[in-house]
Amino acid sequence: MSEENVKLAVLDALSRYGEKAKVILEAALHVAKRYRTLGKKVPGDFDYRSIVEELQRIGVSYNPSMLLRILERQYGIVQTVYHTSNQRWYKFRDLEAVEAALNEEVDYEEEPEITLLKIQIASLDLGDHVRFLRSLAMKSKLTKIDKERFRRFAFKVLPMVVKLLRRALEYEEELAAEVEVLREVLTLSREVALRLNNFGTAIRSIGIDNELKNAEEVFEQKM
Repeated sequence: MSEENVKLAVLDALSRYGEKAKVILEAALHVAKRYRTLGKKVPGDFDYRSIVEELQRIGVSYNPSMLLRILERQYGIVQTVYHTSNQRWYKFRDLEAVEAALNEEVDYEEEPEITLLKIQIASLDLGDHVRFLRSLAMKSKLTKIDKERFRRFAFKVLPMVVKLLRRALEYEEELAAEVEVLREVLTLSREVALRLNNFGTAIRSIGIDNELKNAEEVFEQKM
């Protein structure tokens, strides 16, 4: 199925099923892009459960099962790549074409600043950092090497995460998946920092307390 055919299929589905199709496709894109930003190895672009959770997150009470089936069987926009009795994973025929069709439907052209932010965020390999921070958060005790690795991360990577997050929040609707992952990095960083010796003193000693505090203030202003 060519890119143009996928775009036409999306536009046709939007014309026929309206807001419900749009919301489900946008939710699926959000989940897929979040997995890609994290570099997470999963069977497909999104699964049924993650779509339901994303819809609930944005306040939409709707069972996507029927429309996902229509998007797959009638339009060929998505396809099932893995399923069991309680799990079903889908893959977009062409994720970029679906996103382009949704943008075209609202006559939207991505701003250069958004494109730049996507590139810069992707360059940080956030998935690797999330896995690193989670591994530290789950340890019963942090070693000297763990603390040194975290110190290097706090000084070299975390300031860039905060800087990009502040800029990304200006385009929160367009960069929702990226903002979510950047915020997860900050949250995990604080969890790890609080596990260091002397808790709050340790946070200040490695120089990230102000960064975390400032970022949290940004979040509160956006709420």
